[in-house]
Amino acid sequence: MQTEQQRFHHKTRIRACGVLRRGDQLLCLNMHSPVTKQAVWTFPGGGIEVGESLHEAVQREFIEETGLTIEVGELLLVNELIQAPFHAIEFYFAVHDPKNTPIRSPRLGSDPENNSAYLHALAFMSQQEFREKGISPDFFKDTFWESNVFPVISVY
Repeated sequence: MQTEQQRFHHKTRIRACGVLRRGDQLLCLNMHSPVTKQAVWTFPGGGIEVGESLHEAVQREFIEETGLTIEVGELLLVNELIQAPFHAIEFYFAVHDPKNTPIRSPRLGSDPENNSAYLHALAFMSQQEFREKGISPDFFKDTFWESNVFPVISVY
């Protein structure tokens, strides 16, 4: 298995993430950030594999990290993260439960790429909880809840 430095440093990484909304809450993942070296709340997702579409990557990552099968909807955000030695281009999609299937509860899964060491917890969180606990990217603290025009492009 490659080290964190071999996987992430001085490479442009393309990530596909899913935002599952149930009522007024979004499903969030608490994980270790290789960028900040701290736990961060974000959304299920990860790097795309060669030959895999963005939609396929979101579906695979959701199964791995939450145990949920989802359908991928509209593109919400394209976020570029540049924080040397990291560079990532992240695509955040709205996802939803498949039609005509029972709604299942998520369970914390695994991250094969990082030997599951990076995943800590899953939780449905409200906008207020985002403000209290923090969420990455910041777009989801306020702009997401106030906007109905997508996608948004962000660089930080």
